[in-house]
Formats: sequence, structure tokens, C-alpha cells
Amino acid sequence: AAAKRALDAAPDLAAAHAAVARCDWLERDLAGPGGGDLPVGASLARALAPDDPLVVAEVRTLERARALEARCGLRVAGAAHALATDLDEASARPALDVLDGLVARLDRATRARGAPPVRVYLLSEAAHEAWWGGDELAWSPALAALVVRQGALPPPPPRRAGAAPDTPVPWAVAHAIAASYVARRHGAPPAWLEHGLVTWLAAPLTGRQPPGVELAVRRAAWTADDWQRLFGLGRGALEADAGAAARAWGLVLVAQRQAPTQRLLADLLAAVERGEPAPWPADAPLDLGTLDRQITELVGR
Repeated sequence: AAAKRALDAAPDLAAAHAAVARCDWLERDLAGPGGGDLPVGASLARALAPDDPLVVAEVRTLERARALEARCGLRVAGAAHALATDLDEASARPALDVLDGLVARLDRATRARGAPPVRVYLLSEAAHEAWWGGDELAWSPALAALVVRQGALPPPPPRRAGAAPDTPVPWAVAHAIAASYVARRHGAPPAWLEHGLVTWLAAPLTGRQPPGVELAVRRAAWTADDWQRLFGLGRGALEADAGAAARAWGLVLVAQRQAPTQRLLADLLAAVERGEPAPWPADAPLDLGTLDRQITELVGR
């Protein structure tokens, strides 16, 4: 998915080599040793376009990933994640149990099974500050990995009879896990579908609605033309528009409640997984003219 985004942004030979290098890097054995040489496509891309900012950014991303791999000497495998860390196994195993448990909850929600493991970089506080410096828990599409600072995850739920297995987690944790889940299973859907699906999956993990959605959907009613504009928005534009982001979630929320629109979403995601375009169909079994009202009713419950 990350390689496809890179190529979509700059579809030329240098960008193609960079995208192939990204694919080669992401397809390596996650249980193997870190570091090593970058894929040859990275060198070819840099030689062809040494001053192209997009190519430079792609190669630097791979270099950053290699540095993280080299720093994280310990590998710990879980059911849904392949964790690399500069900590010891006693610190890593509880974090891995929490991550695998959250994915198990999403599997129950989607009735899905079986997908490649997601890479996780679990960093000590010093390493996180020196090598990452961003959010303490984040899904990085560029690295196709979760980057987690030591202590950012909630503790594992107690393992005793009668313990609640589905303890709510903070929004930042839920959103990062859901984003990695969607990328792991589906790749890079259209921005509205990716955002809506991630938010729809994240909300139950927190036990509440997504932050700010009620205000966003009540601010102004949308017409069918507004919905068509949503389907054409890129990721940056959608994330900058609170109303559009809320309605992307609302569309998925409404669609998941009806069998015909559930099938429609499944068909769109299947097209994405095949590497095909996934436009909103003109004959979709959903009335865009009344969709805003349906979302507002659901949000108000």
C-alpha cells in the first residue's frame, strides 16, 4: 500500500524504482536480522533523479526504516504482529499481547481471519526521542509499521475468570491499531473509504463515538453533490475537513447496517486488494440525498 501511494504520487521511472524498492523492503522476512543493504531500486531511483524531492523522500524513508531495524535487535513474534525492539523480551511481550488482543477484537468485529503480520517498532523512551520524535503511538504508512514508545500502550487485561476482555482504550491507540489493520488487510483504499473504515473500527475499541463527529455532522447538511465531492478527496484534503472526515465515517457506519451496502463496501475493498480502481458506483444501493439525515439520526442516539 505504501509503495502504491508513492508511485501514484509520481508515476515515472525513478519513482517506479523507488516503489519497487519499497515493495522489496516490505516483503523481507520480518523475523530476520535488522539493518543490511537497501534494495537495489533505491540506488537506481536516486541515480536517476538525485534532486527529485519525492524520490529523495522515498529513499530517506527506507534509510530511516533500516536504521530503526538495526537499532531494534530483538525480534518477538505474535499472532498478528512482528515486533522489533531495543528493549528486552520481558518488556516487549506485554506490549505484543496488548496489540494482538486489540487485533483479535477487530477480527471478531469483521469476522475476518488470516493476514500478514504488521511490523511494530517498540522503542525505549530514549530511542523514541532520538529516532522518531512523533506521537508516542502511531501507524506510519511510509514505514508500513506501528511505532510505539515504551509505556504508550495500556497494560494487558487481567487474566482471571470474570475479567472484562474488552477494556476501552484511548482514541490514539485505537486509531493507530485500526489504521494498521486496514492497511494490513486491504492496502490503500480511496481516502474516504480508508478513513471511514478506520474510524468505524476504532470507535468500538474506545467505547464511544469518534471525537467531534456530532458537531461536524450537525454543522451543515450535505447534498448529493457534496457526497460526490467526498469521493474525490485525497487523504490530506479529507483529514483537513472535519465535516468530510465525519461523513466518511458516517457513510461506513450506515453502510454496515444493511446487507446490500455491506456487500458494496466488500466489493470496493476487493477491487483495492486486486490493485483496481474502486470508485463509488452510480447505481449504489444508498440514497445520497437522505444519507446526511440517516447519519445525524445515528449520531444522536
